[in-house]
Formats: sequence, structure tokens, C-alpha cells
Amino acid sequence: MGGMREITRSYYERASEAEKEKIKLTFAKFDINGDGKITIAELKSLMRIPEDVFHKLDVNGDGCLDFDEFLCLHYISASKMPLVYCDGCSQFMEGPYFSCLLCLGRGANTYDLCCSCYRRCAESSHEHSVEHMVDHLSLLKLFREEKAQNKVPNKN
Repeated sequence: MGGMREITRSYYERASEAEKEKIKLTFAKFDINGDGKITIAELKSLMRIPEDVFHKLDVNGDGCLDFDEFLCLHYISASKMPLVYCDGCSQFMEGPYFSCLLCLGRGANTYDLCCSCYRRCAESSHEHSVEHMVDHLSLLKLFREEKAQNKVPNKN
């Protein structure tokens, strides 16, 4: 989750003071006993979270989330960084992955594969063929190119 952690830390550093205070108050709400850490029991008393996600967020492996570890959860739950699960193996994907271009824009009905499942041809069980699968970095590039082509020049 190193990449996600860097992104969430960047969001936080650029946040307004009011937003930072709101995030700190949210952390305090989850930290029921006030010890500066959130256990899985504290977290589960207020929200549903898969244990595998909790353990991936717990970078130092102490069984608790400190504030920095909590930031990732905060931005995930705020939908700035939604969780993406592999449609091949159902594992949470924290790194590069592949998506079906024809399935994008169908809300929750997209088709995404981790690199391992893509290499194993897991898309063969999908309704669209492999030539419609693209990695998420190339997808961003395609989005930028399309946006540039559709850009309307300013008329001054």
C-alpha cells in the first residue's frame, strides 16, 4: 500500500486546516479508548471493514492503526481512493492492475484484474476479449489524450 499511502499523505498535507481538523476528530471518534491507536475491534464497532484491508493498512504490524495508517482508510472511505478488488481472485488490489475498456462507466460492474490473474488469462471467463484489457497507467494516458482531443479552445 506504499503508493496509496503516499497519495493519501499528499492529500492530507494539501488539505485546509479545517479539513485536517475534521480528519483528526474522525480519528478520535474511532479511537474509543483515546490511546492514539485504533484497534480492529474499535474500528469494527463503528464501520464494516474486511480484516485483510485492516492488516494491509497496519504497516508496522502492531495490530492497530496510528494516525498515519488511518489516513489511508479515511481517504478510501471518503471515496477519493476507492478500493478495487480483482475479479479473478477477489483480492484487494493495491498496485497496478488491468481493466476492461468496454466495461468502464458501468458503475460497480467494471471488470478489473490483478497482474497475476491477467497473466493467467483470467479474462477468458469475461464477456469481452483480452484486446479490451488495459493497465491502469495506460488507461490514465488514454483519458488524458481523449481529454486533450475534446478540449475546446478559449475564444477571447
